[in-house]
Amino acid sequence: MMNAVDKYSTDNIADNEMIIAVDDVVKKDYDSAVVRIKKALARLRDLKAMVYSNISSSYSKMGRDKEEQRYFNDARDEYDSSSEKSEECHKSWVMFDYINHAINDRYVALS
Repeated sequence: MMNAVDKYSTDNIADNEMIIAVDDVVKKDYDSAVVRIKKALARLRDLKAMVYSNISSSYSKMGRDKEEQRYFNDARDEYDSSSEKSEECHKSWVMFDYINHAINDRYVALS
């Protein structure tokens, strides 16, 4: 059973934001998903590397090499400075990856 402190821990709050973001993507409410991702990121700064990598990939697909390189470098720097990832953190990375790719596919299709 989860105690009151665990219920409001940083990881749990971020996980809840990610779950809602996944639901938003399924409902094709991409703007809301982006807001939820930003809230989760504020709680889980070690996931910035994954987000930067996905942003870099998006810019690459759009042919915007300068921006792609900038975010690639940011991703590399974040990855180098982050600590070893736990299993729970890996689950969050998978959710971020899913959401970022869904949003990326949507916005690239519109461009």
